[in-house]
Amino acid sequence: MRHSFFLLPLVGGLLFTALLSLGSCKKKSVPANCITAIIPDTLRFHILDIESGTDLFFSAKPFYREDQIYCQIEGVNVPVLPRISTSVQGKHFYIAIGAGTATGNIDIYIDQQRAFDLQYSMRRDLQKSCPQYLLDRLLVNHTQLETNVHGRIIPLKK
Repeated sequence: MRHSFFLLPLVGGLLFTALLSLGSCKKKSVPANCITAIIPDTLRFHILDIESGTDLFFSAKPFYREDQIYCQIEGVNVPVLPRISTSVQGKHFYIAIGAGTATGNIDIYIDQQRAFDLQYSMRRDLQKSCPQYLLDRLLVNHTQLETNVHGRIIPLKK
């Protein structure tokens, strides 16, 4: 009985010290306005005739229909249909890529045939306080290297 009387203040003191030290630890903080999800970047592209430079999908007399193109992204089990956007450069396709990967591969199929093999790499945007990765480099069919890809519409020539 006498021993438990002396143990109570000792245990209480140790518990108080442990809680005090845990409360004073600084956590690595992320700004409150940062989203904890990974934000993918967007690959924008148009398909051009290699000789004439004519857009094969969005010209006055397109060679292909919009439903004849799809993408197979590494790590995604189903084909991805690119969306269509319009900018000052005209209509173009776009897909979201890079969610959680620093590098990857994309195959673009046109009329059920693989037309393009794309290898991409991402870079961290150091201008922002929240972690975000941007599309940086793109190698098209092992020959055409595009750099600073983020925000650009990439010409893919077929």
